[in-house]
Amino acid sequence: PQVMHTYPEMPNILFINEVKSGARNSGDQCYVYGAPYHYTRFLRGTIPAGEGAFIVKGSIPDPAYTTAALLMKALESNGVETGKQATTMMEIERLENGRQKMSNVLFEHQSLPLICDPCQ
Repeated sequence: PQVMHTYPEMPNILFINEVKSGARNSGDQCYVYGAPYHYTRFLRGTIPAGEGAFIVKGSIPDPAYTTAALLMKALESNGVETGKQATTMMEIERLENGRQKMSNVLFEHQSLPLICDPCQ
């Protein structure tokens, strides 16, 4: 079986697909393996034959980057020009290596205190 697409879209992901077709009605026996922040994912196991498109769930390599990329795509599709590439604080800190920070706080929200009845 081939990988058709991912949701959300992850353009940098590389799948090493070792999935085989299993018996009809055998269910999802496919597993997605990969290390955090690495865009290579191994697909192993089986999915049932004859069911057409089949959804397999797995982890996102870098959720913060995926969120930033989706936000930039949404902004640009609504006419907001960004002129930059999506990134994360981890990547900025790695590239800056001690230089002055390039980030700005866009929004900060303080929630009400949480109350735990059994804790009182």
